[in-house]
Amino acid sequence: MPKLSGVFDIFENLESIPYEDIARWLKPAPQQEVLENYLANRIIYPQVTPSTLIEQEYDLAILREALRRNPIFYKINQKKIFIPSDFLQITPDIKKLASVFIDAYSPSGIVVFILSTGTGDKVLGSLVTVFSSASDTLHFELEGQNYKLKSGSLIVLPCPKEHCHVSFKSTNSKIFGKNELLFEIPGGALGLIIDGRLK
Repeated sequence: MPKLSGVFDIFENLESIPYEDIARWLKPAPQQEVLENYLANRIIYPQVTPSTLIEQEYDLAILREALRRNPIFYKINQKKIFIPSDFLQITPDIKKLASVFIDAYSPSGIVVFILSTGTGDKVLGSLVTVFSSASDTLHFELEGQNYKLKSGSLIVLPCPKEHCHVSFKSTNSKIFGKNELLFEIPGGALGLIIDGRLK
């Protein structure tokens, strides 16, 4: 009988991840014994998919730390993050999954998200990081729609087209060292993620 594969099959030494590193992504943090037992079960049965929201949050916390220790899906020179389609076993919410990769890799600049499937790759959208100042307002125009965003947050804007034109303006916050910028990004189902969290 063929062995069933799962998301966590590709990561080695999951058992070496300290409890504290996984627990920091969970609010409230579970008891150490509970989380360690859960991780042990995921190592033994990596093909099992989460059946509750709590299990999903545990899986995403483990995935963040596994990715952080294995930056194999972030091609820095290409400015691309590849999300294997198998990871949708944990959650079908591609925005939630993308945020896991952002937390794990802390990418900067403009980065394109790619969904890797057995039949090829598909562009999902893009991330742009803003070097933000406290209490600043970020002004974006995306395909004719205007958005006023507060610094300090991670926001997703719709950008279903293959390419989207973006205008950025701010008083103190910057993209590529500029507080006013016009640029184009690849779009898709994910859209445009703006990481305006304070740097």
